[in-house]
Amino acid sequence: MWKAQPSSEFDGTDKQVPCCPGKARNRRRLPQQQPLLQDIGQVEKEELYKEPLESVNKEPGESVCVDVASETTLTAEEPVVLETAALQPPPSPSLPNEKEEAPEQPTKQPPKQPPPDLPSFTPHIANPVAAKPSNLLRPPKPTSHPPRLPTPRMTPTATPLPPAPRLECTVVPGRSVGPFILGAPIGEVVERLRGMEGVVPRVECKYGDLNPLDIDIVLNLPANGLCMRFDPKSQCLKSIELYDFSKLSLFYNGVEFNSYKVLPTFVHIYRLFGPIYPGEFCEEKKHYVLSYPGISFMFPIPEKYIPLQNITDLPLSFPDGTTPVLNRIYVYAGAEKWEDAIPPTISQLAPITADLNHGIHIPQHDCTLKFGAPAQDVLDALGKPEKILEKGEDKMKIFGVDVAEECDGGGYFWNCIDILFSGTTHTITKFILHTNFLGCWEFGEYTKCRFQVVGFENGAVIGCDDLWNEIESTLPTPPPRPVVFNRGNHHNPFGSTWFYGFDGVVFEVMKNGYLASATLYA
Repeated sequence: MWKAQPSSEFDGTDKQVPCCPGKARNRRRLPQQQPLLQDIGQVEKEELYKEPLESVNKEPGESVCVDVASETTLTAEEPVVLETAALQPPPSPSLPNEKEEAPEQPTKQPPKQPPPDLPSFTPHIANPVAAKPSNLLRPPKPTSHPPRLPTPRMTPTATPLPPAPRLECTVVPGRSVGPFILGAPIGEVVERLRGMEGVVPRVECKYGDLNPLDIDIVLNLPANGLCMRFDPKSQCLKSIELYDFSKLSLFYNGVEFNSYKVLPTFVHIYRLFGPIYPGEFCEEKKHYVLSYPGISFMFPIPEKYIPLQNITDLPLSFPDGTTPVLNRIYVYAGAEKWEDAIPPTISQLAPITADLNHGIHIPQHDCTLKFGAPAQDVLDALGKPEKILEKGEDKMKIFGVDVAEECDGGGYFWNCIDILFSGTTHTITKFILHTNFLGCWEFGEYTKCRFQVVGFENGAVIGCDDLWNEIESTLPTPPPRPVVFNRGNHHNPFGSTWFYGFDGVVFEVMKNGYLASATLYA
């Protein structure tokens, strides 16, 4: 609030000065006989009263100064040395009923220089009434502690995410590790991994780009310490490797042998899985391999305990009383060593015979599907399809003369093949056989179709793993000019494919020379 008070010290007029309720009577005034800041340039005494109170947090009767250079809050109990030449008073705000007065000329005195070892700065006086003139010009008292700094505001930090839970797996030698079953096609495993995003955050795929049939396909789960190897020709799971046991919880016959509480030592593994013949020592990797049917355990051996000859005894413990700790687990089938493992179902995958003149023969179902067969025959032979696609527009219609009646009305696919039906007669018009090579657009959507195309005039047989330069030399007629198909880099990072059309069949060729698909049409 504003309260009028007589100001006899200046001109006797009533002036308004800011004051706090209930404290007007206790406000101290400076004596007239002594100028307040006679050593500080030309400053009017009334301007000090006109200075508004700063909005700072302080106790009653305590003056607060702000160091402009360092923005450090100081108190009046710690005196400040003023530099008279650099001090310039702030302008006074105009108040109502105030008259302009000529500035008084105080007696000039030689300026007082601050001590050389003390910094000089220009402070801003927040409440000059509460500050004593003698304290303003008095040298600061030596203190053992620096000026008080404002308390920093604590900002909340982001709480780190908890580590991913361990992947719990039941190990069945020669069969499975958790949800991953030996012999499963890679398309089925990829589909299962898509449903485990909360547990499996990342999957790495490694394969041979130029020679896809010579190098195993590897699906690595780095966040779970698990790696799966697939046969490159059949694309079926042949072995599972466990390499980071800090991210896994493993069970065998309902007994936990690796977790937060259980350490997989040689003694613990030997007691759980039972006695077995002595293992083998690998001098190259310095590992001792303990093998059971369908599973192998690898234990690193310190160099100081490696004898000159191969280890033949079970290393249950070392001379210092320690026992080796498990380093790797391999689960496999079809061989005595994990390096020679083969998928258990590879011998059961007989190739599909695709005849250009009749249709396809599927040995697994012991059925033959011919061109013109109705949809009921297909459902009776193969069962319910995995997906049904309604085709709205034919992109290849531009190459035909009159295909209105033969327009495809829909497509069905069973794992590795697509069957297309006519929209008018509802009978089979096309078969699409997919190789599912890594590098093709549909990888992971299908299981690899092992097929052979027959029915050519010269009796040629085209296999699913043949290179295009070999196919060209086998066909009775030279290949025509290919049609280039590219979905764009943002859709297909593997690049374009080329379509070569012949009488009754169209081959889709990838950039590495292998077939991506073969389409048979009536």
